[in-house]
Amino acid sequence: MTQEELIQKVQATLILLAIRTFVEAFVCNETVDYCSTSLTIDYAFTMIDPEKGQVFAKDRKLYAYSDPDVEIAVENVITADGWNNSTFPLLTANQSMPGPPIFLYQNQTITIIVQNNLLNEAVTIHWHGIDQLGSPAMDGVGFVTQCPILPGQFFNYTFKPRFSGSYWYHSHVGNQRDMGLYGAFVVLKQDEEVPRENQHIIQLQEWNHMYDPNTLRSANIKNTGSSKSILINGKGEFENNEAPLEVFTVDKKGSHLFRMIGVGSADTFLFSIPGIPLIVKETDGYPVVPQKVDKILIYPAERYDFELDLENILMTRT
Repeated sequence: MTQEELIQKVQATLILLAIRTFVEAFVCNETVDYCSTSLTIDYAFTMIDPEKGQVFAKDRKLYAYSDPDVEIAVENVITADGWNNSTFPLLTANQSMPGPPIFLYQNQTITIIVQNNLLNEAVTIHWHGIDQLGSPAMDGVGFVTQCPILPGQFFNYTFKPRFSGSYWYHSHVGNQRDMGLYGAFVVLKQDEEVPRENQHIIQLQEWNHMYDPNTLRSANIKNTGSSKSILINGKGEFENNEAPLEVFTVDKKGSHLFRMIGVGSADTFLFSIPGIPLIVKETDGYPVVPQKVDKILIYPAERYDFELDLENILMTRT
């Protein structure tokens, strides 16, 4: 498929993306040397169902104000912390917050076509943690390694990650990252110890209720902003409002690897799972001597890979 055909394919999907659906991970076939995918940068809103309009949270479920007796599919809505007083504008990749996770294998070459559908904002995508040896122009830092992608334009990011580990991508323009423009980027080994179906991604971020770029930027500069809640993979709750949360289900039949990424920009998190020790295996893409800990302190942009010590757990945890 030529580049023009790929772009036409991206543009042809824009109408479909106006209705948000569950966004699946992109996984590069481990038997090939090259693969490609695309990210379409566009607007979205929290707590809006494409068919029923604004929704509210109750008992970890969603219902429409226009039809409160009908349950709304959670996967059709970006909930954030479920705050019902208003909806908030987001900037997203493929109409999802977080954006779709991207998986590939060491030493595979990948092209990610980034299409900017914003009306009046430029964008770049930075591949956080990837060393970009031999491909510095692909680092995604606006006005340093590239000119930003203007509205209506696209940019092909092509590079070959050398090292396995947990990484992530995010906008490198203004506060777009804080408005939802980020996602996981995972480089797998050819001989992964834990099957990919038993690997889970945790993306941690702070969230507040002033997410227009000017107000948020002012608050960050003056240090007057305060986080209202914490999100895991774009889901959380505000003042016990029973909004839908991210759910991970594990059992003792095999190992489960969690790839935790600090995608926030200000707060530091102390992460733990009550009653379950964590075995840290990697940090920022580098293997470490396995350490059993009760808690992990994670700063913005850090990554920790850990497994769960379920030896003394008598039942399946969710």
